[in-house]
Amino acid sequence: GHPSENFYKPKNKRVALFLKDNFLQVREESAQGQGLHLDALAQLAGCSIEHAEFGRIIQNNYSQIFGADLLSQNADNSENITKRTTERFLGLMADS
Repeated sequence: GHPSENFYKPKNKRVALFLKDNFLQVREESAQGQGLHLDALAQLAGCSIEHAEFGRIIQNNYSQIFGADLLSQNADNSENITKRTTERFLGLMADS
């Protein structure tokens, strides 16, 4: 594999754990574009942009991150939802 692949794993794990414990709060604050959980998520993701800008980006991409495909999945499968949401968050940050 590519040498930089492992670079993102610790960040992935931190973001995934945070989302697992705070999913509903993060989802709610993402819709609003601001909040303490979003600020913490920006820091965990190693995001260098202003928190207000981060919140705006997340809010503008809410349906991409928390799409109907995730919300319609079985709620018992929260680990899969957390994993996919983490990938979407980090993918969005990589593109920004």
